[in-house]
Amino acid sequence: MRKFFSRYGYSAVKLFVTQFALGLFGAMLTSSTLEENVLAIVVGIFAVAFYLFLIYMNVWDIGAKDKISVDCGKLESNPWRGVLIALIANIPNLILATVYMIVRLAAPMNDAVSAFIRMLAFLIEGMYYGLLAAITLGTRTVEVDGEMMTEGIPLFEYWWPFFVIVIPALIVSGLAYYLGTRNAHFSKLMETEYPESDREPRRKWFSKK
Repeated sequence: MRKFFSRYGYSAVKLFVTQFALGLFGAMLTSSTLEENVLAIVVGIFAVAFYLFLIYMNVWDIGAKDKISVDCGKLESNPWRGVLIALIANIPNLILATVYMIVRLAAPMNDAVSAFIRMLAFLIEGMYYGLLAAITLGTRTVEVDGEMMTEGIPLFEYWWPFFVIVIPALIVSGLAYYLGTRNAHFSKLMETEYPESDREPRRKWFSKK
């Protein structure tokens, strides 16, 4: 385990920093769209997709580098390594989700503490802010200006979505690492091509031989 952290600790921290940056970006992007649920959901999907794309690119590079070490016999092959790296990067998310679960189950009426924990969560998971705020599950009755009204309960008031939003990063990281170790790509945009100036001299050299 020490060797694992020594080799991949920086990569895990880099994934978390990427998440933190995209979290702030996503929170700012969706905060102005919350009054329009459809728009908030569309923007939220874009923010999450962009975040997962960056995660994919980072972890794919890790897998591609590990392929060289595996081929040389310096590293054992492990298709789950990408998931483990992402799991370490998501430790802060899992800690906040666990604390939020405890608060919601032990003191469901303590809205002040719940709101504070949600604020911390949205600082690092802001790309999911729009989806968790715009999508509702169940209804409740509230009093507005002396009248009783029914409103939807946003997902962020439940504790379990904060565990669920960790899963996409784990899946994407596992897939990206696996494809990276096999030098496989989903798109030409992800392939590394040599400049023509680097390839052409080699062709000429071989043609002379």
